[in-house]
Amino acid sequence: MFGLFRVFLSIVLILASFNTWGLKVDTFLAGLGIGGLAIGLALQATLKDFFASFMLIADRPFKTGDYINVGTGYAWASGGARGFDGVVEYIGLRSTKIRMKDNGQLLHVPNHDLATARIVNQSQMTERRHDVSLVVDYKTSIERLRLIGAIFKDSANDIPDLRFSEFCFEAVLHSCGNNAGHKFVGVFFIESGDTLVWKRCVTELHFAILEHLKSSKIELAEPKVLLR
Repeated sequence: MFGLFRVFLSIVLILASFNTWGLKVDTFLAGLGIGGLAIGLALQATLKDFFASFMLIADRPFKTGDYINVGTGYAWASGGARGFDGVVEYIGLRSTKIRMKDNGQLLHVPNHDLATARIVNQSQMTERRHDVSLVVDYKTSIERLRLIGAIFKDSANDIPDLRFSEFCFEAVLHSCGNNAGHKFVGVFFIESGDTLVWKRCVTELHFAILEHLKSSKIELAEPKVLLR
């Protein structure tokens, strides 16, 4: 308490001496106020990033080396909802460096943007969902259409880290893009968050499905001819 009183007394004496020297104290204080305001405005963005870094440290939505997706939507989304994704290389007090997946460029993201964005930490995923849609030729017999569920299931049996979940006969004579026919959807789960494991499982699954369709003599729908 005594120390604070000494500081206060020192300030009063300094201001009093200004008056003795003919300096206007009110002008001096006004100058300090304007200068402080200018400095505050200039440092506003930096201070926001600085305090946001502490929010990131406290919440720990990601760490160095994590593969994350950041933005208003997922990186694989279309249109204005598209975000960006990459590997976190460095987390600083003002910005975070992310190595972009698409082009390998190093992106410097202000921490304030990360603190207010939606973040998907794909390195923390324990499994990934993968849907497969098939549009089968509309002339396919009902007996062969009933085999689609078994084809989905059998295609996943011999692929490590892949699990078949469910399927459905989604639509009859469905128009899907440039194809028209009976639409089936199968749901699978890759039991790993690793991107390389996901790519391997999806690739092998698609090959296995095509092989089973061929052996079962089930044809996919032919592309529609667009008239001009």
